[in-house]
Amino acid sequence: MDIWQLGLLISKFGVYLGVSALLGGGWILCITNTDIDTKFTLPASLQTTVTRHMCLFAVIGIIFSAFDFLFQVGQLAQSGYAGMFDPIMREMVAHSTLGDVAKSRLVLFASALLYLTYLGHSIRKNALISSLSLGIFIVIALAGFGYTFTLTGHTQQLQPSFKFILAAHAVIALAWVGSLWPLSRTCVELSTPNLHHVMTKFGKSAMYPIGGLIIAGLLLAWQLVRSVSSLLDTNYGFVLLIKLLFVGAIFLIALLHKLRLVPQLLTGITSPRTLQKSIQIELCIGIFILMVTVVLSTVVGPNY
Repeated sequence: MDIWQLGLLISKFGVYLGVSALLGGGWILCITNTDIDTKFTLPASLQTTVTRHMCLFAVIGIIFSAFDFLFQVGQLAQSGYAGMFDPIMREMVAHSTLGDVAKSRLVLFASALLYLTYLGHSIRKNALISSLSLGIFIVIALAGFGYTFTLTGHTQQLQPSFKFILAAHAVIALAWVGSLWPLSRTCVELSTPNLHHVMTKFGKSAMYPIGGLIIAGLLLAWQLVRSVSSLLDTNYGFVLLIKLLFVGAIFLIALLHKLRLVPQLLTGITSPRTLQKSIQIELCIGIFILMVTVVLSTVVGPNY
């Protein structure tokens, strides 16, 4: 691995974190916006915390998207650090698919930052969050970032139908991981009944996306690996197996939350602090899975 591959690994991981925080934070804001039945909504202080968290990672996404572009230029130029600013190579990358991805992500992150700044201002003014504007934000982020994932990495060889499955798989996975930090904050800032309400609502909203995530992941794994022997005898298969082990672990923790820890909140058997620790473990595993995914999409291809 040379310095450019290392730089690309770091920059792509930063982009993944940025996308994850935006999608996951938006998911939590969306499901906790004023509930018609219970009239519950997140306290303004917690809404502000989540939007600031999203703003921070939108900035991180902008920074690492820019570095990802520069590292691509540097890798192509192969003339040291100065190669990142080589005008000829910069133009070549800018007019390629990699350039389209970088520009699209920069626009998406910058647009998200502008919207979240407006949203934060509205919250400070005690204004209600518009469900319509929040819904539009989520749809654009899902579609926009999802599309960029179909243009990069070793999965460009996939057929169009599988590219759509890849996009869905990527954005659902990132949204799930990104939702965990806001959920962990609810454990310390909400009363137990309200915490139970939010966790139950999140669990219901996650059922179909997580089911789709499992199906999409299995289809993609089979499409890329094709056989059990390839899974066991190639570097790509070995790294994929590691990822699948941790994916299994995170699913088990999520199942533990849904079937045991969350229902036990109201009886006092499970404390909010216990649930928070479990969510934090889930978050750490999720971040590790993102790191392994970056390696699979950048360094280790299906043919290795």
